[in-house]
Parts: sequence; structure tokens; C-alpha cells
Amino acid sequence: AWDAAVASVDAHTLVLLFGMMMLAAYLRLSGFFGLVVERSIALARTPISLLAVIIVASGVLSALFVNDVVCLVLAPLVLQVTKRLRLPPVPYLLALATAANVGSVATVTGNPQNMLVASFSGIGYRQFLLREGPIAVIGLACVFAVVWLTYRRELRTTMAPHAIESVTVHYPLMTKTLVVVAVMLVAF
Repeated sequence: AWDAAVASVDAHTLVLLFGMMMLAAYLRLSGFFGLVVERSIALARTPISLLAVIIVASGVLSALFVNDVVCLVLAPLVLQVTKRLRLPPVPYLLALATAANVGSVATVTGNPQNMLVASFSGIGYRQFLLREGPIAVIGLACVFAVVWLTYRRELRTTMAPHAIESVTVHYPLMTKTLVVVAVMLVAF
């Protein structure tokens, strides 16, 4: 039974999952995600536009990186943003979690299940994206609609005035990591 269990583990998927987690960790250390948050706050003029920004950012990042990592990295940042803007955190955290799951559908690197499917089926990254990407986009629109309809009263509040906070960014580390991410995406 033990030998069968060990034999059923797909090493390619584990290596890819580990690599994605490492890249996300380096981006976090470089200040990339903090920069994304500050840009998101700058773009958002209303609670509803902030909801849209969080859904798009979470969905896109989850398509590129493992969705669990995106949730772990972005959840504290979303809490920080909602506290700073004096907004209720629950709609935004639910949007983050659901958009991360939906966005992860788009690519091979989005979640471990997709990695297994691609590994066993031989489907390439581009082909996977072309088939699943439109589904993810429709799903993200549905996430926005459901969260907005469910929390429309809470989302009608006004945001507290906000100033852009300075984020500590280590540009050499961020640049190197983004180059590795780009090479990885091209290699797929």
C-alpha cells in the first residue's frame, strides 16, 4: 500500500507547486504585493470599484501563481486596506477567496489539480489557457455580481480618505523574480 501511494505521487506537479510557492515568496519579500495593493487603492475610487480591483487582481494573480498562495499573501493586505479605508472586510475577503479559486481555473499553474490534469493529459499551458481562460473570465464576472448583490448595502458606504503609503520595494529582487516568472510563462 505504501509503495502504491508513493508511486502515485506526480513529481512534476510537486516540483512545479514548490517552484510557484518560491516565486510567490520572493515576490512578497520584494514588496511586489504591497505595490499591487497601493496601486489597487489608487485605482479604486469607490467601494464597488475596490471590489472589482480585488477580484481582477486576485483572479489574474491566481492564474499565474497557485491560488492558495495568492490567498495567503493577499488576505492580510485586503484586511489592511479595508481597515485603512474603513470598509467592512467580509465582502472583500469573500471576493478574494472566490476570485482566487475561479481565476486559478484559467491556467496550468493556477492550482495543483490543473497541474495534475496537464501532466497526465499532456495539454500545454497555452492550450489550457485558451480553453479555460474564457470560463475563468465569466466566473470572475459572476463572483463580482454575487458579492455585489449579497453585500450591496455594505458596499454603498463611502471610503475614508486615503493617501498612498510608501511601500518598501526591493527592485532588484522584484525584477529578477518577475523575469523568472516571465521565462516560466514563456517556457510553458
